[in-house]
Amino acid sequence: ISADAAVRQLQLVQTGGVRYLYGGWTRLVDGLSAAARSAGAEIIEGERALAVEDPDSSGRSEVRTGRRSWFTSAVVVAPGGPVAARALLPSAPSWHLGEDATAACLDLGLRRPPPYRVVFGLDQPLYLSTHAPSAELAPAGAAMVHVLRYGARTTEQDRSDLSRFAEVAGVGKDDVVVERFLHKMVVSHSLPRPGAGLAGRPAVDGSGRAGVFLAGDWVGPEGLLADASLSSGAAAGRAAAAVVPVRGAAASRRLAG
Repeated sequence: ISADAAVRQLQLVQTGGVRYLYGGWTRLVDGLSAAARSAGAEIIEGERALAVEDPDSSGRSEVRTGRRSWFTSAVVVAPGGPVAARALLPSAPSWHLGEDATAACLDLGLRRPPPYRVVFGLDQPLYLSTHAPSAELAPAGAAMVHVLRYGARTTEQDRSDLSRFAEVAGVGKDDVVVERFLHKMVVSHSLPRPGAGLAGRPAVDGSGRAGVFLAGDWVGPEGLLADASLSSGAAAGRAAAAVVPVRGAAASRRLAG
């Protein structure tokens, strides 16, 4: 990973720490959905975007799903990672991106908080973190613990190592009420490469198509993880609103306000 990205992330941890969401990511998704609907957005579920075609003679791009097509002056492509974004575009842009950061995760619901809130491995990229309490992610008196290994390997290796690490950290088998193992989860898409850094990531207008903008944790010169997703999402939204006639101008003013 590029030093500018790594050092900035360490600075953020030292100055602001980490914020845990009561209710988990669902609360953030629900809040974003409510804000979008209140601003007039329509959220369509159960339809998969298949392609974003080049603009026609009127300058409008076609967005196709399995059921219908939309013609629009602006599109924000935010399907997750760069592979999914490339698959939607008419031709692959010449992005030169780093590797994804992966992890194996073991989530444990416990009858009571563990003896140690946070434990880090020194000889292996392992850690244990207690998310509840303090966040409201478990019933009163209970706990939710997250055990993780950066750099996913095989399911058998990682699940065994994570369970053993939890035991070393003081979590007994009788303490576990429920558990969930997630193998090879993408922590962050396309980590900034040494020599390129954050500035080397694609810009929000880096799709190579007029009126087609990008958003994700691998887009734009600012931040990693959710910071990058939200920063590029806001920038892509403003750029898209700016190219939509009349109605887009009003939306841009609302976003700016």
